Amino acid sequence: MHVESGRNRGFALGSVSAAFGLGGFTGPLLGGAILSATGDWRAPLVVFGGIGLVILLMVLVLVPKSVTEVGRMQIPDASSSSATTNGLRFLNRRVVCSVFVAIAGGFAIYGYLGLYPTYLREALGFTPSESGLAASMFGIGALGALVGGAIADRVDQRLLNMTGLLAIMALGVAIFGFSTPVPVQMIFSALLGAAFSGIVVTNTSTLMQRSVDVKYVGRVSGLMIAAMYIPASASGYFVTSMRDSFGWQTAGIIQLTLIPIIGLVAMAAMGKTPARTNP
Repeated sequence: MHVESGRNRGFALGSVSAAFGLGGFTGPLLGGAILSATGDWRAPLVVFGGIGLVILLMVLVLVPKSVTEVGRMQIPDASSSSATTNGLRFLNRRVVCSVFVAIAGGFAIYGYLGLYPTYLREALGFTPSESGLAASMFGIGALGALVGGAIADRVDQRLLNMTGLLAIMALGVAIFGFSTPVPVQMIFSALLGAAFSGIVVTNTSTLMQRSVDVKYVGRVSGLMIAAMYIPASASGYFVTSMRDSFGWQTAGIIQLTLIPIIGLVAMAAMGKTPARTNP
């Protein structure tokens, strides 16, 4: 049972990314509806905060400790998984290479997301509602994480990551290199969400967890999140600087085409991933 659950780790993590994308799409719509109904900008924050507290209580009460790496280490038959997977330690080559993918992906995408609606309004002349609709399709594309996670359980994850990064680069050229109407931008935005959340995020997280012993799964998951979001905090400044210097088109292409090359180099340096024997 322990090993079987590990075989579906990609699909499980993909469901989390898909839920995140669904929330990213529905959250602004629900928030806008609450704001319109109440006329108070604080109301959506209170409602969303309350929902978060309810979910927290549900996790504490309903989710057994045995599903965590801490709980598994307390199970008697978990001793077989306490040895380091494939002789690899916490900070091994596969983990380090995956960290560079997370850095490149997070920096490229979150800088793009922050300024994409502004680009649509200023460069393509979209209305605010059209810009918001196109940007929200990124969340719909993230639902592809369910498929991406299932694929990650069955293929060479290094090659899958490279496919996702190349897709981001191609879509970057399509989004910023051509003047396209609203429906086309919506499709591009959804495909970018599928490439990033559906492939790169889900697959990288799964790969990192499979690259360490079960007792390090929580730690390596935290490393993945930190590597993705901490550098991303400066990505908006980078895009703005590129836009001011070179214009929207060049800035967007640099953001979504050159930055992901870091991830491609990291995956090439990783080498072929060995057969999976870890949980």
